[in-house]
Amino acid sequence: MLKSGTVKHAVLGVVPTDISPQVAQQFSLSTAKGALVLDAQPGGPAKKAGIQPGDIITKFAGTPINNALELTAALRQKEPGQKVDVVVLPGQDNKTFNVTPGQHRQIAATHPGRFREAG
Repeated sequence: MLKSGTVKHAVLGVVPTDISPQVAQQFSLSTAKGALVLDAQPGGPAKKAGIQPGDIITKFAGTPINNALELTAALRQKEPGQKVDVVVLPGQDNKTFNVTPGQHRQIAATHPGRFREAG
């Protein structure tokens, strides 16, 4: 912010949610920890890396993720364009994706109103 006068937020281009016991039951999830990906922006950083709706993000850049707020907090520690490893639980096995988060404005411009504050 000091150099450009603007704040640049890194984004994954996903809509994450917490995994309540009800959500875990509804989606037949094996865990209640992590951030469940409800939607992934077409052409967004997460989707480009292979992350899909229904995946559960359990680690972001080495930080364990227990809920959507923790994902957002971990993401805010990174700069747009900085590559990170994202561990997801797409089924019974963990899978690691190398993701390059984009900048908030870049993501929002491609799908106005749909991905306003999504992780």
